[in-house]
Amino acid sequence: MALAAIILVSCTKENSNNTNPEPEIVNGAPVLKARIANTKTSLDGLALSFMVGDQITVFNGVKDESNHHGVSRYVCTGISAGVATFAFDPGNSECATVDADIDPLIATHPQRSASTAEYEAYGAGTVKIRMVAGPIDTDNGFAAPSLPIIACADAGDALDFNLTVGLFEVVLKGTASIATIALTSNQNINGDASVDYTSATPALTMIGTGKTNTYRYNHDSGSGVTSGIALNESTGVKFYFGLPAGTHNVKFVFTDTDGNTMTKTAEGLTIERAKITRSKNVLSFAPDVAPTVNLSEGGKYANCYVVKAPGNYELDARKPDGTLVSGSNAVWVWASGEKCNGAAGLPVTMMKDIAYDNDKISFSVPESYGVGNVVLGVVDGSSNLLYTWHIWLTSDDIEDVTAGGITVMDRNLGAGALYDVALATNAPLQAGKGNFYQWGRKDPFPGGRNSSTGTIEATPFGTTNSQYNVINTAASINNVSEWAASGDLGGVTAEDGASHPVTLAASAKVPGYDSSDKTTPWCGRTNANPCPYGYRVMNKSEFSTLIGLGVVASNYNNFGQVKLADAVILPRAGFRAGTTGGSQYGQTSARYYCNDVSETEATKGYAYKFDWSNTSTYSSYTETTYNAYNACSVRCVKQ
Repeated sequence: MALAAIILVSCTKENSNNTNPEPEIVNGAPVLKARIANTKTSLDGLALSFMVGDQITVFNGVKDESNHHGVSRYVCTGISAGVATFAFDPGNSECATVDADIDPLIATHPQRSASTAEYEAYGAGTVKIRMVAGPIDTDNGFAAPSLPIIACADAGDALDFNLTVGLFEVVLKGTASIATIALTSNQNINGDASVDYTSATPALTMIGTGKTNTYRYNHDSGSGVTSGIALNESTGVKFYFGLPAGTHNVKFVFTDTDGNTMTKTAEGLTIERAKITRSKNVLSFAPDVAPTVNLSEGGKYANCYVVKAPGNYELDARKPDGTLVSGSNAVWVWASGEKCNGAAGLPVTMMKDIAYDNDKISFSVPESYGVGNVVLGVVDGSSNLLYTWHIWLTSDDIEDVTAGGITVMDRNLGAGALYDVALATNAPLQAGKGNFYQWGRKDPFPGGRNSSTGTIEATPFGTTNSQYNVINTAASINNVSEWAASGDLGGVTAEDGASHPVTLAASAKVPGYDSSDKTTPWCGRTNANPCPYGYRVMNKSEFSTLIGLGVVASNYNNFGQVKLADAVILPRAGFRAGTTGGSQYGQTSARYYCNDVSETEATKGYAYKFDWSNTSTYSSYTETTYNAYNACSVRCVKQ
């Protein structure tokens, strides 16, 4: 039987029979005894089983300020015939010696908080103890670290640790293994507690503000293997939760080792002291069925969809112009994020349960998911990739920033977190750079990471680079077997690019770029817009307006940014070279493509280039044309 509890307990001197002989004295201190058999037996034999090495705190019983100098640490030295023996531990006690005539004695398990300042904060006759949530082991009683209980006795008598709260029993059946259970109450059940032992019935009182306790049964190993408490379909497994006496509204969230959750609530739950309250029903573990969110509901078709919360999602397999993409299966193509490491599989901490049915692509995003980017695609029966969609996983709400009448996203396209060099930590800075895009192409490419050196960074999808990307080589998707640069995609339409989503196009072969068309901007080309619905790539006049409102450059720890109009943050991210595929100049420049097409140079798109003369000194910005086969950062503006 598996048990879990938070136990708040007290004792009364009525439990002391004073029948034992005078205690043995060792090193000037009395040896203390605790009757295990009498401990918490009022609750169906759920007894505390002390182990050798367990520590308790004993007070000298004086009801004034001197008790601050009479706090002693005792250690369990042996267990025999249902009695635990405790000896004074002078090396860890606040008093060098102990009065052999302690009467009465008060004890707490585990020992009180180590800080004397915390102890004295509640005045004479009180002590502060940190409440700890943890499982109960069926062989050893309370598992270490144990949970607070209290005992009191007259001189010569043995300690009995008794209950002052009640337990709520839940029986759970099923075939899963439970990793964690989170218990949330409308009252404090977690945090700190104080013991007032000046009264005849010392009690533990909650003083913390924690209303949730999480019981963990998973044990992570270096290989990432987890195990939990295995349920069964016959008798089920009993779980116990300690709650203060009174009426509670509680919520339980059971999570299995696969990350599936089941939520149950109970309102008006009455808990009595020293009694077990049993759930009215035996529960069967069945994962919550969350509603499915249609990302393209209302005809909001796009090449990019933003996901900012765990849940179940689907999107219509349609291009931005509404054209249906009919295939046989949905696959993931590549992914980027801190959870990727160059392995062959898509981390389930980012996305799982990818499926295709009834012309819809569906997937789920788990709790505590990893931010980043996942490219999904629909293939036909011959594994030909028909079209792709970019799923943008963020850690928070993407906000709009308005300046000079222009409304811009607060981060680069594909950025998993808001970039801000003032944070001075690598993780949000790297995640905040976003993806790279060839001019005129809807398909994203992994962004750069390294800003601390001027050297060219390795191409993505390797197993030894710092870019945290992974390509799906296991699905045998045509044209997705390896990363390539300067490739011929067989055409220059958005559809041609979608069929080669891990290949940088060669000069003059960038999908969407047509050297004969000098008037149609990037996002005006059919199905070429890389931004989410309602947004497009910012154009050069909008860049110019924001720059005219002020440019401020910042640099911390070899990372940098410029801020336009004191509102729009542009990370220093460099670009990805179209000839080699390597990410470079992330230390000294930021290149952002504009929506505008070059009217004079057939193989180039408009871009804004922001330069630092070195890692710390910002030098200039330039409105320029740039070879469209290079991949640069993109900022989306509201249409």
